[in-house]
Amino acid sequence: MNPIPKSVFDSESSIRVDIFDNWDLMTVKFLSALQLINETLEYDFLVKVNTTTYVNVPSLEKALLSRMRKPYWGGAVSKTKPFTSGWATILSKDVTVRVVLEAIKLGSESFPPKYEDEAIGVLLSKLNLRPEAIGFREINKHTDIRDTFSFDTPLLRIKAQSNRQSIEPDLFRALHERLQSD
Repeated sequence: MNPIPKSVFDSESSIRVDIFDNWDLMTVKFLSALQLINETLEYDFLVKVNTTTYVNVPSLEKALLSRMRKPYWGGAVSKTKPFTSGWATILSKDVTVRVVLEAIKLGSESFPPKYEDEAIGVLLSKLNLRPEAIGFREINKHTDIRDTFSFDTPLLRIKAQSNRQSIEPDLFRALHERLQSD
């Protein structure tokens, strides 16, 4: 693995990593941001989500309270993968973030996959740490929001297409409208 580039805060809520933006460099970008976060911020859990994720912060806090001061790696866990899905990964600072950061020093053999969710899975499984699921729900159509929707789930994934076009913005708007009406 090449040296990890330095990240910087672009603003209070944005981190910039000056490398080409493509799938093959996702792990490098994640590791760079992780180093910056770990060096500058106080936290108990790192919650890494992507743009298709809606986080119910009060519900997520409630779910994580029982995991305080324990090694934790979890998030959206699929039965088909031995790691958390890249759209929602949660790491506790005390053990799991430390293990990931120590692997950076060891080089490319410690981080073989190109996707950060798989790389974290490979690393942490070597320590016999298994991902723990946090409640999540997938929203793929408008009826998922209208029908029997209960917003006590910590994580929602909004991912959908219609006629090969993304309808995610429409689903996010519908979700916000539903949340405001409840």
